[in-house]
Amino acid sequence: MNSAPVSVLSPSVAALKPFIEAGIFNDAEIQLATLVERLAKAERPDAPPEVILAVAAAARGPRSGHVRIELRRASELMVDESDIDSDLPWPEPEAWSEILRSCDVVVATPDTADLSPIRPLVLDGDSVYLQRYWLAERAVAKFVIGRVEAADYLGFNTAAIEASLERFFGPETDNGVPNLQRAGAKRALRRPFSVLVGGPGTGKTRTIARMMAAVTDLRTDSSSRLRIALAAPSGKAAARMGEAIEVAVDGLLSDGLIDQGVADSLRDIRPTTIHKLLRANPRRGFGQNAHNRLDMDMVIIDETSMVSLPLMDALFEAVGPECHVVLVGDPDQLASVEAGTVLGDIVRAPEHPYRGAELAGKSQGSALDAHITTLQTAHRFGSDSGIAELATRIRQGETDEVIELLRSGIDEVTWVRSDDQAGIGSISELLITNAIQAMSSARNGNVDEALDRLAAVKVLAATRLYPFGRNDWSERIESGVFANLGPGQAPAPWQRWYVGRPVLNTRNDRLLGISNGDVGITIERDGVLVVAMAGNPDDRLEIQTARLQEVETWWAMTIHKSQGSEFGHVVVSLPPPNVPILTRELLYTAVTRAKERVTIVGSEDAIRQSVGRPISRASGLGALLWSPAGD
Repeated sequence: MNSAPVSVLSPSVAALKPFIEAGIFNDAEIQLATLVERLAKAERPDAPPEVILAVAAAARGPRSGHVRIELRRASELMVDESDIDSDLPWPEPEAWSEILRSCDVVVATPDTADLSPIRPLVLDGDSVYLQRYWLAERAVAKFVIGRVEAADYLGFNTAAIEASLERFFGPETDNGVPNLQRAGAKRALRRPFSVLVGGPGTGKTRTIARMMAAVTDLRTDSSSRLRIALAAPSGKAAARMGEAIEVAVDGLLSDGLIDQGVADSLRDIRPTTIHKLLRANPRRGFGQNAHNRLDMDMVIIDETSMVSLPLMDALFEAVGPECHVVLVGDPDQLASVEAGTVLGDIVRAPEHPYRGAELAGKSQGSALDAHITTLQTAHRFGSDSGIAELATRIRQGETDEVIELLRSGIDEVTWVRSDDQAGIGSISELLITNAIQAMSSARNGNVDEALDRLAAVKVLAATRLYPFGRNDWSERIESGVFANLGPGQAPAPWQRWYVGRPVLNTRNDRLLGISNGDVGITIERDGVLVVAMAGNPDDRLEIQTARLQEVETWWAMTIHKSQGSEFGHVVVSLPPPNVPILTRELLYTAVTRAKERVTIVGSEDAIRQSVGRPISRASGLGALLWSPAGD
């Protein structure tokens, strides 16, 4: 419940009082509304309270992932917690829209939003945006449309491309079935903008690695070798991308498709985070921008579902005018924790599109569709894989079928109900035993073995709090590990660091060279505790614990933090039902992190709620990209 001092609010901002008391708005949103109210009063003493409510609502939207707030759905988009009173005095949508339209001191329209003076809100149709999000959405749409309409920049000969693709991917069809990996690579080579999507194990990274080998094959003159950047939204996702490409390069080398020189050149293309690629600085923004473009011929982004609208806008702004952009990801996974569903908006046509004023008439439809390749065959799992079948049922929203699969005891999948004390005990014992082995390896200085144990089985919790949340599991596992140590061996309660403590970094740190999501294990070097970070064993980063401030213990992690990771056995832990975070995409993401086995811990109601509730984020990007001409 928000504890803002609502009794001292000015008359206009006092209109927010019932919403503040209901816990809708936080301090930052209230302060923004207060500031706008003061500025508006300076120009227009009768600034309506409905305008101030719109400011607070538009500022609140990104906190729930919404780029915009549709006035007719304001209550639905704002009231996303079961214990909040939904019977709040929201204005009637049509009247609200008319009031906003008449207040040009605060509210802009699509015809005036990109002109001075800057106003905090944009009213577009029946939706209200903070202006920065409206501008970012338009910028991303214009970039995509422009690249879709642009000619190929790489200039490879068509016959040469076909020959190279034949070498690395085989024929276009196999018994009449299209070779979709080859089709995706061809689009990346021929079109300045392309999208490669697919579920886990469908070969997205293999396609990228072989496409890069084809590029090297096409550019035989090393002096003119293409400049390629590989990036992902998080350090963990970038590391996984690097590991997968390394495996693919080894396969190409062993198959005799490339020589050692080509393999080395491909390995030199190291994946990084998007923030590092753009040289992000907390105080100065991005070093790579519209005035200092990336000097690249091709930029490939993995795990694009995790990229927020503002970050995608910054990336596209920094891309050079003759650079091919390839977006890779799974649109059914969780979207960014920040505002936007960029990948989903690009690959899915909205049901009820509308057009922004300056983009009207620029029909994309099938033109954009021709730039998207969807891989469909999963290679990670066998044809009879229980994990694959469960993931498919979840993705398709088949609630009853998911429950039936879990009840049937299919291979590779176990369901432990949250009230099954014996089952919970068995899972706890498994996790504690694995953690003890990881700690033992760390104490013996065997970093690789310790990290392998930590990745062998991992709890992915939907929440940090609640029973069976991340904090709950971390305490259970850590207590079990300490209980196994001999007398006097367990750390004191006040000791934060100990040998064998696994950690997950939670903040980008350019000076240390680590990113949000990077993981490691605590070991002792010459009497000093350091964290050995996961990654290339030949180039492993070790950091003194005193220099690490923003880390958390990694015995368990949230599902959101797990994106871009893979684990042998995943324990998916769900909170009680009716927690708003439970969604289809959350459960799908957790299940598809597993390579060998999945255990779901949760009640039937929690599982049903998850499968039956797809993420709903308010965004106008899909409509801008997919509307037919004239709409």
